[in-house]
Amino acid sequence: METREYIEELNGLENLDCAYVSCKGTTHCLSQNNYSNTLHNIRSLSKLVVSLCVGILLDRQQEFGVALSLDTPVWAFVKKHANANDDNRRLLEKVKLIDLLNQTTGFSDETLMFRNTIDLDNADSLMDMVVNSPITYMPGEQFVYSNASAYILSCFVQEISGYRLDEFARKYLFEPLGIEEFEWDIYGKFCAGASGLKLSFNSFRKIAELIRANYALRMSKIISYDYIRYLVEEQKRIKGTRYLTAPMEPIAYGLLVYRSKANFIYVNGAGGQLFVYDPDKDIIILVFSHMQHSTKLANLTYEFINKCKKEK
Repeated sequence: METREYIEELNGLENLDCAYVSCKGTTHCLSQNNYSNTLHNIRSLSKLVVSLCVGILLDRQQEFGVALSLDTPVWAFVKKHANANDDNRRLLEKVKLIDLLNQTTGFSDETLMFRNTIDLDNADSLMDMVVNSPITYMPGEQFVYSNASAYILSCFVQEISGYRLDEFARKYLFEPLGIEEFEWDIYGKFCAGASGLKLSFNSFRKIAELIRANYALRMSKIISYDYIRYLVEEQKRIKGTRYLTAPMEPIAYGLLVYRSKANFIYVNGAGGQLFVYDPDKDIIILVFSHMQHSTKLANLTYEFINKCKKEK
């Protein structure tokens, strides 16, 4: 499938708002109803922003007077904001920063911290709810996708930097990229993290190009190349039949991003949002839509990338 054909297929999808495809040195943009500068709920694409904020925090650790790495235990920084039962606390003390980033914290509940499962009327106690949820796996062992890890990371960034995550993102990520307008939901004392972020399509394009520039050109602008390299590379293998049949064939997880069997990373939102970066072919795909079912978008994109990879 040529890029032109893929663009035509995208343009024919129902409820498409904006799309951006960069492939073979050419860029194609689609926009419906002047939507590119309107704030859009990016759903789980928020996790990518959380990951980038963690990377910036690691890069700037001396500024905040701490020594950090991906192997840093997080409980020492989070415990003043959470009251865990004794059994959970003993396990949470083993959780490292990398475990939060690759969704191997130990929680078994895949709906944990999803908006329809939390009581926002008691938002100040949400962290207690999270840390007392059943932990059935040893930290670092089993991938289980949920929003809980990003919420704990939100607390972690706030405790170390003194900035709430949305404020940290504004100062260290958005403003350096020229992003002025955004909104991010706050759950109690902390930024929601894994969801609730509203950005315009053009703003997220800047984030996508930041990742590409750092990985492909090793520019280390705003965030280090080393962190982007870890973000893109496989960190944890995914087990489970539900993933084997998923449209993008995810086989591993990076740093809050999926890694496909076809060797590209992606993040997708439940409302038809999709970001894809293929470092091998230097392909970026970004789609904002309001589709109730985005399987067709995923299948179409996966077919396009696979055909690009077969070309010499």
